[in-house]
Amino acid sequence: SNGLDASDAPAEPMVIVATVLDPDCLPAAGALVNLWHTDAAGHYGTEQTECCYYQVAGRTDGNGQFRLETIRPGQYDEANAPPAHIHLEITHAAGRHMSEIVFAGDPALPASAGEGDGRIVVALTETDDGWQGTATFNLAP
Repeated sequence: SNGLDASDAPAEPMVIVATVLDPDCLPAAGALVNLWHTDAAGHYGTEQTECCYYQVAGRTDGNGQFRLETIRPGQYDEANAPPAHIHLEITHAAGRHMSEIVFAGDPALPASAGEGDGRIVVALTETDDGWQGTATFNLAP
């Protein structure tokens, strides 16, 4: 919650398990992963604080993996808003990666999403415990 009171927007739990690979497609162990996103209503924070209800930093494990347990973010509450997304920054000795995680099936998602536009499209499956998905990030130049 980054020091903010929790958002009161009704939220659905979401888990994404991701793997970070170095340019040789080997696990990028110890990579620093910084993520931030909106609440379920598409807001980052309060009028007094711009960001962020949901923000976390951590490191990948020895297999280059991390597990994000959060809520499903909402689309911005504005005209022509981009699809719901999670901002992502990965830093490792092998390289740096900045992108957005977006969700397959989102009606606001362009058909070409993920094709060289810096976005990673994640297919989510709804379970009894919320939404689940997987992703792979490559630090290739």
